Amino acid sequence: MESSMFFNSVTGDRKYKAEDWAQYFKGFIGNGIFLDDAAALKVNPLTGRTLRINAGMAFINGYAYYNDADLDIDIPTVTADRIDRVAVRLDFTERKISTVVKQGTVGASPVAPELIRNADMYEMGIADINLTAGIVEITADRITDLRRDSDLSGEVYLKIYNSLMTADITNAIAAFAAAGSRQNIDAADKIGVILGKIKKWLADLGTAAFCNTGTTSGTIPVIGADGKLPASVIPNGVNISTPNNFGNATTLQGALNFINNVFGGTQKVAKLVADTFDTVI
Repeated sequence: MESSMFFNSVTGDRKYKAEDWAQYFKGFIGNGIFLDDAAALKVNPLTGRTLRINAGMAFINGYAYYNDADLDIDIPTVTADRIDRVAVRLDFTERKISTVVKQGTVGASPVAPELIRNADMYEMGIADINLTAGIVEITADRITDLRRDSDLSGEVYLKIYNSLMTADITNAIAAFAAAGSRQNIDAADKIGVILGKIKKWLADLGTAAFCNTGTTSGTIPVIGADGKLPASVIPNGVNISTPNNFGNATTLQGALNFINNVFGGTQKVAKLVADTFDTVI
């Protein structure tokens, strides 16, 4: 059956129910707690066996829940070990959403009660309370926060955003062109701009930057026994005639002598680095 919404009524021919609006909203808003405020609907110990639930908002199956003030709930006398669960409950029979405490089953190894999720009721757990027989004071270490557990509650989200974040982009094509000049990547850059900047850097660096120019095997050249790189990878104009062995240099001066002999001086090395990476040395 086809349906559409929402249109102005003409002599009563367009009437909508609450569930129509809920169906509309649940199409793009997912269930959860509005956690833009990190403390929203958090369960805290107050005094004795009284719990305080912070103000906050939740969204369940297209219906909104607002609690604009802290809510205090008392846990009755505990005669045996159990785990209670605090939940936000959408009740279609009562036509409301409210915060409730679901009492767990007692036992030597108690477990929290299951959440109800059917055509008449839908619950989201926000905290588990570990209770022992005769307890008179509930402390923070007995409260397990469930608000970010996506199976029990979770944070409200836009469904279209969630789909984009989990989409398979293996075969996606990003159109881009090299940037006009070397630039740093900015956090606000779009993917095409980032790829363009990277392409410009790689183009300017050239093949010599990857240490395998002049080799036929595609491997990084090995320094010879004389302490020099193979002649095939030495740029034109670089002096390699002086057999000063860098591998045998044991002092800073020895290393500097090698640079002077092979590269023609430290100033030329600095200029090479500056030209390559566009930095000031």
